[in-house]
Amino acid sequence: MNAHFTPRTLLAAALSATVASPALAQLRIVSWNPNGGPRPGADTVLEAIGDDTVNGIAQPIDILFLQEQNAFENFQYAELLNDIYNTDRYEIGFFVGATTSSGTGGVSTVYNTETVELISQTQATGASSSGAPRAPVENRFRPLGYDAAADVYAYNSHYKAGTSGSDQARRLTEATAIRALSDSRGQGTHAIYLGDFNMRASTEAAYQELLSSGNGQAFDPLNSPGNWNNNFSFRFIHTQSPAQSGAGLTTGGVDDRFDFQLTSAEVLDGEGFDLIPGSYRAFGNDGQSFNTAINVDRVGREYPLFVLDALATAGDHLPVVVDYQLPASQDVSVDPIPTQVIVGANVNVGVQVLNDAPTNNINGADELDFTVSTTGDATGGFSGSANAASAAVNGSVSLNTASAGAKSGAINANTTSQGARNSAVSTPIAYTVLNSAQGSFDAAIVDNTLVIDFGTIPQNPGGTASESFTLFNLPGAFTAGLDLLGASSANPGPFSADFTTLANLAAGASQSLGFNLDLTNAGTFSSTFTLDLADHAAILGANDLPDLTVQLLATVGDPVLLGDANDDGVVDLLDFDILASNFNTNTANGASDGDFNGDGTVDLLDFDILAQNFGATSPSTVPEPASAALLTLAVPALLRRRR
Repeated sequence: MNAHFTPRTLLAAALSATVASPALAQLRIVSWNPNGGPRPGADTVLEAIGDDTVNGIAQPIDILFLQEQNAFENFQYAELLNDIYNTDRYEIGFFVGATTSSGTGGVSTVYNTETVELISQTQATGASSSGAPRAPVENRFRPLGYDAAADVYAYNSHYKAGTSGSDQARRLTEATAIRALSDSRGQGTHAIYLGDFNMRASTEAAYQELLSSGNGQAFDPLNSPGNWNNNFSFRFIHTQSPAQSGAGLTTGGVDDRFDFQLTSAEVLDGEGFDLIPGSYRAFGNDGQSFNTAINVDRVGREYPLFVLDALATAGDHLPVVVDYQLPASQDVSVDPIPTQVIVGANVNVGVQVLNDAPTNNINGADELDFTVSTTGDATGGFSGSANAASAAVNGSVSLNTASAGAKSGAINANTTSQGARNSAVSTPIAYTVLNSAQGSFDAAIVDNTLVIDFGTIPQNPGGTASESFTLFNLPGAFTAGLDLLGASSANPGPFSADFTTLANLAAGASQSLGFNLDLTNAGTFSSTFTLDLADHAAILGANDLPDLTVQLLATVGDPVLLGDANDDGVVDLLDFDILASNFNTNTANGASDGDFNGDGTVDLLDFDILAQNFGATSPSTVPEPASAALLTLAVPALLRRRR
């Protein structure tokens, strides 16, 4: 018994009631000669093929190669598959191969448009009475989403039947034409030779022609040479005559290996588009139907009986079903590239390489062998292998930050995997390397210290005084923005910062800031504040920068005596005379000219202030009556001056 065809686990009893979800990556290719249009049971056979689980794969038919079909019968099989899956994704090929007047139907194709694309169809030779009675057709298919590197050429044939020397000669003529066309496709072509060969032994000249050396040399995936006809040793691979009865069907019992899927070496090397080991099967044949109809023996069968019954009525050949892996598919993700980086920062960029062949089974696609490399200002790289239906392989590259300036380069992922989709992926990168910011109290040079002297200020409970200063980020090409993170002091005293933080002060720019002085308490005060600086936080590799230091000085004197223009500590007629001499004028000298409210004009508002404090030596003193009387006598003179 051939090792490829030991009995498999029984299919579930409810096989026909369950529609397997398409795995969508590997291809399930079927060759079947049902001898005409759909017969009773054909739908059950097609659905059971899609539900059949081998190597963990259950896959609706992707390509169905038929023999003995006319155009309408070919269309009927497409509609049968569309009905099974409630879809319209199955379509027929461009044409049915030509036949002679004595030939039965030609070879045809039905395919799933959601998994493969039919690129072209070419007759390897015409139909003739001396050669092929039915023209063999080359079908060039491309897995959906892939490029020409993944193309596969399938040669669908229905060779001349019979055992005479003439019959064998005509089969040789057909095989020679097929090989001539296949060889012309060049070395490395992925080819499948399938159909109803009508050959009884591997020694036949036509079979040996297919296996002869050359670009398109064929190989038997089962490696089972010999005389297959009526040979018990090959009972597991027999395909012809499963029918027990039926009009137009051959009913001699399962005893010949007439149906094949041979492949070129490129389909058996484990790379790219490739036959999945252990998936080649004569569907429904578990070795128990030698020289009988497929459904006669009904005890201990590997396939459900309803499937065997359908095979016995649907045609006079068993379908040959093979699963093929697809080439790998490369998907590359690069982590976001920072737009700005500080000189000397250590920057690694993550790269994820995924084999995204759309399959849920590791056997469904070739492994992805890849190498990640870099150009320009990107450095480093890595390599690895990623299986289908598996997690991405993670790695990283580095960015050059040795010097400031605009940087660019690329991260490149390339695969040597045969026929891989997206075999070369290049991701351009661009970023800017910046020097650290430089905070200063001077616009042109580094100045890290500043002294702010408020001077001597009269005491004013609840009042404040303010002084401003300017913070600079020194100019320079490719310089980072400056962040002021705050100001702090171990002994702030009456001083406080009139700011909290500042973000991204551009190189060459400045910002006016200030400090406040609380005038509540009298005394001489000194305090040192530290300004905490850093590169702008949004820049990768931002550094803490040297602190700036501000020393604050101030003397807060006695409380202000409003109305005391001559500053002699008493509000009296002398102060009134000063106010009167400047009455109704503008001044910048403040209280010394009688402008007690500081609005720049000496007017009745200032007189009201003087009147309220007349005779006082402090803000709380109530004017004496005599002094108030004297002020009353002075009012007419003030009013005359006003007029």
